[in-house]
Amino acid sequence: MRVKWVYVIGGAVAVIVLALVVVGVRGGGGSEPVAGPRNVDVRPSTPQAPETHPTQGEYVPPRPVPKTRAPERVVPTKSRPKPRPERRYRGDCPRKWAGIPFLRKWCERNGYRTR
Repeated sequence: MRVKWVYVIGGAVAVIVLALVVVGVRGGGGSEPVAGPRNVDVRPSTPQAPETHPTQGEYVPPRPVPKTRAPERVVPTKSRPKPRPERRYRGDCPRKWAGIPFLRKWCERNGYRTR
């Protein structure tokens, strides 16, 4: 509970110090008014270098990317087709499946003998 009060008092002191700093930076509050900007045409004697980085909100087109050609595809010449592996039979399908076309085809595709 004591730690909580230390934080509360510390926060209050920080707010007071911050308020004093802000008033000090502004010139003391009720001092004489500040004059507005004057219309004076001031041109620099030497031209300024352009900024290297754009300001926020300024459009910058993307840098051009050099186009590269894709590597040519190598086409094999007259390759022999792979020999098809022989179908190994795993055994017989259950007799009940012989009357159901879907299950009979499944047995044939997966290497089971049908009757």
